[in-house]
Amino acid sequence: MRKILAGILFAAVAVATANWLEYAFFERRGYGYPMVLWIALIGSALFTLGCIIVFFRYRYGIMVGLAAALASWPYFGLLAWHLQWRDFLWLVRIHYHGTDQVAAVFLLVIATVYSLFQLRSRDLLRTAT
Repeated sequence: MRKILAGILFAAVAVATANWLEYAFFERRGYGYPMVLWIALIGSALFTLGCIIVFFRYRYGIMVGLAAALASWPYFGLLAWHLQWRDFLWLVRIHYHGTDQVAAVFLLVIATVYSLFQLRSRDLLRTAT
């Protein structure tokens, strides 16, 4: 069950972050520094890889997912810092691509916390399956 949960979570984060990065790369005015965008794109690719690996070697898949989160946070941390959280309804309903931004940040937070807790659990440290 935990393999399926981790696989679905990593796949959702990969899709959400890649969806926003696709918009950020190809917009007329860029959304962030190009090098940080490329590193975040590598993070999205690592989430996809972690989604696959978690079904074969759970521990290594979680480690790849955590590495993906660490690669994605420099860009999405700055994005989360500059979002208009006070006007959340405006951000989600009216702002162009606001829902994509919130979904990417929210799922990235969940994946980071999940990966950290899974690595810290005693059961995972004892078994490498």
